[in-house]
Amino acid sequence: MKNNNELIRFLIVGVLNTVIGASIMFIAYNFIGLNYWISTSLNYIIAGTFSFFANKKFTFKSEGKTFQKIILFIITLIFCYFIAFYLSKKIMIFININDIKLKENISMVLGMIIYTALNFILQKKVVFRKEGE
Repeated sequence: MKNNNELIRFLIVGVLNTVIGASIMFIAYNFIGLNYWISTSLNYIIAGTFSFFANKKFTFKSEGKTFQKIILFIITLIFCYFIAFYLSKKIMIFININDIKLKENISMVLGMIIYTALNFILQKKVVFRKEGE
């Protein structure tokens, strides 16, 4: 049951994080005109900061060694970001959509899905791992 509670709390934080991050990302890309990589990076830098502290305290109830956890979190965030958005761009190669902006918006959503799954696993098993696990 504890794992289910962690997953539910992670999803709650994730919804808030997604609203913040996706708003930043899509506004930066579609209205400000920043490119794909800058728009998605802004999302994960700003929303990632919120996510770290919310997941540390609320989701995983992790104590101590905040600096070490921040370093692990940043490494995890960067790893998940590049894997997720690289894969989403590669997957979109096989999708026949001529509108580049639509294709990149779909790629962003797909990247967010891949990122979320990979990020939960790595945060739970690496960043906020309980002693003895």
